[in-house]
Amino acid sequence: MEVFRCSRKDIIGKFEKLISVSGKIWDGSVLDVGCRNRKLKELLPQEIAYFGMDISAQADIIGNLDNGLPFHNNSFNVVVAFDILEHTNDIHFSFCELCRVTKRYLYITLPNMFDVKFRINLLFGNKISKKYGLPPDISRDRHRWFFSLYNAQHFIFTMANQKNMNIIKEGCLTGPHRGIWPMKKVIRCLPNLLCSTYVVILAKR
Repeated sequence: MEVFRCSRKDIIGKFEKLISVSGKIWDGSVLDVGCRNRKLKELLPQEIAYFGMDISAQADIIGNLDNGLPFHNNSFNVVVAFDILEHTNDIHFSFCELCRVTKRYLYITLPNMFDVKFRINLLFGNKISKKYGLPPDISRDRHRWFFSLYNAQHFIFTMANQKNMNIIKEGCLTGPHRGIWPMKKVIRCLPNLLCSTYVVILAKR
């Protein structure tokens, strides 16, 4: 599996790397599902027609993927869902909706909850992420699914085949410290232990 190393730990560093490894998929219109504060737009070419959808008020389109996407089939050249599917109640339906509205490409990232840092936190009884646990207050922004990198890979491969999508790029994303040589070689052998994010680009057949 290819290893993609971020140069920075923040969200901009992550987006920069995801764009740099994506090739020439950015063309025409882009739907960013779960866009948060629309930071991805700042890194895309200016000629791209960008639309950000989220439950957040900062989005261009306020909406929840759980309720379906309010667009016709094949509405966007590229559909992006970075760390979003794990937030949905029906992950299979959500994946199908992403496939439905893309005309050409679907770009997805999913977290690997079997990463070594999460395993250590679980071993010592520490909190693994603010997206999990049992908070006393109701939260709309939390993970509904707990899975490994290999679980994510199997899910995507199976669903892609069902929805007539081809996988054109696949890899795992890591931070600036883990991605240096010779650590990259080790990560390629143990991605389920040493990589935090599964990355995949799919194309419509």
